[in-house]
Amino acid sequence: MHKTGPVGFRLLKLTLPLFFMIYSLGFSQEEKIRIVSIDVIGTKTATPEVLIAASGLKVGGFYGSEEFADAIKQIWSLGLFSDVKLINDRELDGGVYLIIAVEEYPRLSKIGIQGNRRIKASEIEEVIDVQPGQPFSPHNVYEMQCLIEELYYEKDFLLVEVIPATFEGIKENTRGVTIEIKENKKVKLENIVIEGVSEQNERKLKRQMEHMKEQSWWKFWTDLDFTIDNLRRDERTIEAYLRSKGYRDAEVLGDSISYNEERTRMY
Repeated sequence: MHKTGPVGFRLLKLTLPLFFMIYSLGFSQEEKIRIVSIDVIGTKTATPEVLIAASGLKVGGFYGSEEFADAIKQIWSLGLFSDVKLINDRELDGGVYLIIAVEEYPRLSKIGIQGNRRIKASEIEEVIDVQPGQPFSPHNVYEMQCLIEELYYEKDFLLVEVIPATFEGIKENTRGVTIEIKENKKVKLENIVIEGVSEQNERKLKRQMEHMKEQSWWKFWTDLDFTIDNLRRDERTIEAYLRSKGYRDAEVLGDSISYNEERTRMY
């Protein structure tokens, strides 16, 4: 048995192959290992009883590679920890003294939202659905960013920038997050192309569109901000117009959008 210091810790990690996990305990992959005791280290808010119960491991039980892998997966599934290890502390009395070592995610202490002029903070908070006191991981930060961007996209702010930044909380093992939002301008509609009709009929159909208009230099006063809802309304208007002209099966089959390099103009 290889020793490291007086105890000789050997680690059992979920990311390692199952064979190596069992080999590192000094047993073959097929052999069952009896657990003499289970201790927990590294917890700050979670109780050892919760971890042991979640692992499914019990003192006196015999376990193999699959059970140890499942134990780590079950602890991971709690969503409370950034790292989980099973450590063979020592081997006595015909079994192992097992340690479950964890690192907890910090708890969310505070959320700050800045730069939101077009959408209320209460609406953003409802969408991200996080509360102070809950475990807070890097994935939570990324998810919040995506949800806020999606909220702005739905309101046609396609150039929005969402910049989250975390900071140490006042209490131990807590972190806060500040979300800076740069709403930027809505995208302007530069050009509309209707495929499947002649150029003359395309002009007629464009005139039927009430909610979407191409930008022209002589219509500089017109609000031409693009919205998905307005696009859909005018697509239905085009269908109704064509059917009124005798094209009973007329249908808008789809649409596509492209932008200029600066993403300020839409085509």
